Amino acid sequence: MPIYEYKCQKCGHKFKKLVFGEEEIKCPECNSKRIEKLFPSSIGIGKKGDNDFKGCSTGICPLSK
Repeated sequence: MPIYEYKCQKCGHKFKKLVFGEEEIKCPECNSKRIEKLFPSSIGIGKKGDNDFKGCSTGICPLSK
């Protein structure tokens, strides 16, 4: 599941949140529902039993090989 970055249109607070389906997003600072989704913040890739996190945001992107 992707982690998205959001910005509250009421107070301007930016935050990241792991999204589960159609979950309602609220600002953790002011509790407003006026939220703008910015972009996926990071994507983790791994396999079962792999303890090392691999993600494109770290500069080590297994998808580019």
